[in-house]
Amino acid sequence: VQFLEFDTSGDLVVINQDDTYADVSLGDGAVLDFTSASSFLDTSIPLEDQMGLEETSGPALVTGGTSLIIYGKTASGKVVQNQMFWIYDMECGRDNFPVQTGDEIGWVTVGDLSNAWPAFCPALPEGSPTIAPKSNEPTDSPTTSPIKSPTVSPTVKVDPIVIAEPNKCSCSPTVFQFILSLDQTCNRNDIVDNTGIEGAFCFSVEVEALPSSRLVETAENSDPVVEIVSVQFLEFDTSGDLVVINQDDTYADVSLGDGAVLDFTSASSFLDTSIPLEDQMGLEETSGPALVTGGTSLIIYGKTAS
Repeated sequence: VQFLEFDTSGDLVVINQDDTYADVSLGDGAVLDFTSASSFLDTSIPLEDQMGLEETSGPALVTGGTSLIIYGKTASGKVVQNQMFWIYDMECGRDNFPVQTGDEIGWVTVGDLSNAWPAFCPALPEGSPTIAPKSNEPTDSPTTSPIKSPTVSPTVKVDPIVIAEPNKCSCSPTVFQFILSLDQTCNRNDIVDNTGIEGAFCFSVEVEALPSSRLVETAENSDPVVEIVSVQFLEFDTSGDLVVINQDDTYADVSLGDGAVLDFTSASSFLDTSIPLEDQMGLEETSGPALVTGGTSLIIYGKTAS
């Protein structure tokens, strides 16, 4: 299971990634707990100064959307991916409750939640309980691409979140709990109709293997891919937490065949040889953006002849 949160730019830039459950064996009814980047918001600082959209602002802590990616195995050993994500509209209505306990979407049911910060969400009365303020930043420090902002998701096009002045609010929960409900499908999506939600999506697809060393045996491919329709290039920092520091969606919507050439520029191309390498890893608060690549990923979507 992987938990992701995106910024408010509309470009699905990852600001929080939690791989606590990256290598597990869980069954129906298992409980998953995640802490949102919004739990680190400082109520003494204006919300717009915590969106990370300006060079002078701090890290992005305002959540524009959330994603949960789950890989499961069927009784016959096939691997199926269930991906769901929702986008917040950031509006300030008194009835803004985007995610609620008991909501069902895909393979999960929403369990206990910690409230948003009342100072940033008028739907909550002052004094509403939430988690205790954090004293430091998330383990996976939010970063932005040093090269180019991603354009769209490889699977779904998302319009930018437009926030009218001065109504900027954040009503997304600060802590999530999800309960695995494996008898559900993507036909169940309670979140999409909630106030405060711009859109909510759910997909389930059969995949060749788990996203780790835990592979399963699959039959020889008798239906080969004949067309590539989307490619995403990612680079990660050196922390070992797979924090995305560069995302290139140049080929997010294409029609390519065998022999096509794809060109990508690495974050490391921006390294300054006059500065020590360790000062360009983005691991310290005083350092600049992360430009040292700790890993690379290429995600390709293709169509078979059938």
